[in-house]
Amino acid sequence: MEKSFSSSSRTVASRTGIPREIIGDHGSDLKSGIEKFCKKHQDTCYVYDIKHKTASVLKRVLGKDETWQEFTQLAAQTKRKVQQTQLAALAPPNQRTKARYMNVDILIQWGLKIDIFIEKQKRGLNQEFDQKQVEEKFGWVTGFREDIKEWGELLDIVTTTENFVRMQGLCADSYLELEKLLSDQAHTEQTIKVREELLNFVREESSKAKPRRSAFGKQ
Repeated sequence: MEKSFSSSSRTVASRTGIPREIIGDHGSDLKSGIEKFCKKHQDTCYVYDIKHKTASVLKRVLGKDETWQEFTQLAAQTKRKVQQTQLAALAPPNQRTKARYMNVDILIQWGLKIDIFIEKQKRGLNQEFDQKQVEEKFGWVTGFREDIKEWGELLDIVTTTENFVRMQGLCADSYLELEKLLSDQAHTEQTIKVREELLNFVREESSKAKPRRSAFGKQ
């Protein structure tokens, strides 16, 4: 794979010039070849793809969270129960098995929305669906309310960081700008840790950018 990258990089460089940065996911099959290329061409920096970084953070945090695992299992069971019924419109989204931690946002957002929907229905603000049936099939979601709130914070931090890097790139003052954006988005021990980890990541990756240049950090 290293030889393949070396050959491909020479071909690309001959057509478009030496790249200013190479964005990757730190996969072992390409990492060695990229690092050798950057060592030879010192104006090129190797930047970790922000989406892969946030996915690795989510995998570490949620992957060992037993409450999250229970939530995803109940959501999958609920989808099977309601997908052919009048409640199908309220069903949880499909859960991917491949790259699952790059796509947890839709499930977290569903949890936030269905919890709000249930509370509104209890107050008589939404009678589109039978309240008894909704409570029977989706009432379990309210038991995860505080957890869903924390997962929502986690998602906000991840999304803000991804959007910032994609739109602003990585440069000398990126860390300080992102710190301001994330200042009020973490309120639990877990989300504070994640916020600090992503801020440190942006600071470290920003240091790789050459003077007067911005590394974008996204594929």
